[in-house]
Amino acid sequence: MYKVIMRKESTGEIRACDMDLDFRLPNDESDGDVFWWTEGNFGCDCNRHIVFEGKHDKDHIFPCGYKEYTVLYCELPDGTKVSIDVEKKED
Repeated sequence: MYKVIMRKESTGEIRACDMDLDFRLPNDESDGDVFWWTEGNFGCDCNRHIVFEGKHDKDHIFPCGYKEYTVLYCELPDGTKVSIDVEKKED
């Protein structure tokens, strides 16, 4: 389990969200979970919204994009912080 520290850009609110997964660090053979949070499924606002709100509401799908949520960093159980959105992506 690790925490992802996210900011909702429209309000400036920052939340620490629990992820019930192991975080794979980048290495010579893989970008690990950094890729997952930047270019993969959780790089998109639609999925980041689910993590930020802590629930999935199938009747109110959040639109895709790359401007509403910023992942500041992931904090691993040992206290290590892994930067995610170093620079904000453009749509």
